[in-house]
Amino acid sequence: MALMYREGEILTDAALLKRQKLEIEELRKKLQGSHSEVLEQLILKQRNDMHKSELERDRLAMELEEERRLRETLEHRLAEQKMSQNHNDTDISVEQFADSSQLDVLKTPDSKRTPDGFVASRSRYLKDAEFSPIPENLGSVADEDLWMQLNKGCITDLDMLEMTSDFKCPPFPEDTTAVF
Repeated sequence: MALMYREGEILTDAALLKRQKLEIEELRKKLQGSHSEVLEQLILKQRNDMHKSELERDRLAMELEEERRLRETLEHRLAEQKMSQNHNDTDISVEQFADSSQLDVLKTPDSKRTPDGFVASRSRYLKDAEFSPIPENLGSVADEDLWMQLNKGCITDLDMLEMTSDFKCPPFPEDTTAVF
């Protein structure tokens, strides 16, 4: 609607310019007959008005063209969004799975208590969890055989490990106040 209004405005301005040009020509003819200074001023004023109207018409035409470009860009973006939305609608949804085994793959695993295992790992193919056996006597130090057993053969460079100093926490002060 705004575009039609602007186009009508531009056409009206063009008609006004044409009428002003005719008036200028009529005044010029009268001026040739009488060399009146008043008529010269009137011609100059009409000419200035004509130039202002032409500038305004050009400005409105540029605004109209800019609005057309913006509208086309907006329509293009809306079409892209609609296509993207249609593409997303064609993706496979949970309702489309009929086979219960396919549904099981999509479900989050149940939070069940895992059997007592020391290390749990899951392959990228979602097999059942594998557990390494719990060592009989863990103690405070694991020897190389125990380390290999716990880490399924992965060897760690012990020279790269840093030892921490023996740090003992101070005992908590005994609370002498009784809480009722």
